[in-house]
Amino acid sequence: MKMLTYGQYVENAKTSGQWKSYQKRWCYHEIAIELAKSVKLSRKADVLELGALGNQIVPGSHTMDWTKSGWEAVESCPTYDWDAKVTPWPIEDKQYKLFIALRVFHHLFPNQEDAFREALRIADNVIICCPEKEIIGEGIPREKFFEWYGGEAKKLIETDGWGIVYLF
Repeated sequence: MKMLTYGQYVENAKTSGQWKSYQKRWCYHEIAIELAKSVKLSRKADVLELGALGNQIVPGSHTMDWTKSGWEAVESCPTYDWDAKVTPWPIEDKQYKLFIALRVFHHLFPNQEDAFREALRIADNVIICCPEKEIIGEGIPREKFFEWYGGEAKKLIETDGWGIVYLF
């Protein structure tokens, strides 16, 4: 399974004003790529990415974006045009092997727990990058994720200022 390369990431980032700090943001994408490689994926359709704004870890994966959100999405036709704060999501249980949401969950306040539970419901594995504290949105302390998950993450990697990347 081919993963996002740095060259693709830069090319995609330059097409949108949302990626002003793309060079610094690569660190958590790179971590997510390594975690995604640890999941046995056979098809792009095994992956759902939330709020990727055109920089999917698995290029060609399914996406969930809400086109009415005000965020400038590179992909104007997501697989699911859905507000992730609204649950349940229109997705079958365990439809995906992997769900990825990088720097999205702090924007889902006050519905973060519901969205997290939906991610666990629809996918076998969940990768999330989220700050514990955030000026825009509401960060989620790791203890809160562990409480919702019912234990610690399978893997947890701290970034330098961008939050924690979790594999559940």
